[in-house]
Amino acid sequence: MRTQLETTGCSSLAQMRRTLQKLQQENEALKDSQGGLPGLGTLEDPTDICQGWGQEEEEEEAQSTVVPTQGNHGPPAVRMREGRGNRQYTRPHSLDLGTLLSHHQPDQTEKEAESDDVTGDVGGFWQHMDAGLREQAAHLRSDLALSRQESRELQERLMVSEATVHAQAEQLKDYRELLSESSCIC
Repeated sequence: MRTQLETTGCSSLAQMRRTLQKLQQENEALKDSQGGLPGLGTLEDPTDICQGWGQEEEEEEAQSTVVPTQGNHGPPAVRMREGRGNRQYTRPHSLDLGTLLSHHQPDQTEKEAESDDVTGDVGGFWQHMDAGLREQAAHLRSDLALSRQESRELQERLMVSEATVHAQAEQLKDYRELLSESSCIC
């Protein structure tokens, strides 16, 4: 049976196991739709067939070799990266506890240091967390002040521009009146 699965394009034990389970499910569905007619053959339980393949499958996944598929059946062979869960995700700065813990307060008193030793790293963790949050809050306040100042400057520029446009509109109106008066005199 394993040879048949390999010739149909199943290159790994995991693919073989999935194919056997799928075939069993299809067989059960067919039996259910036929109403359990006599004479229908049954497949062996794929979990019984695949019992000895578990160890081989783990070894194969560890090696992560590429085996070319034969024919048009099954998914293409893919080389898997070594080791699972090696993706590196980046955290937003506000949640990066490692950075917060790496900050050291130079003004920490010896009494606070002793309390850290007594209560373990929990107190120190929260002190570092608090210091990091205070630093971040100060940075945000600074950004807010700069943004407000920039907003005020932009509003002033807008007011100057609006006044300039209004003054130019008045001048244009005056020039039109002068032109219309001079054209009537001629």
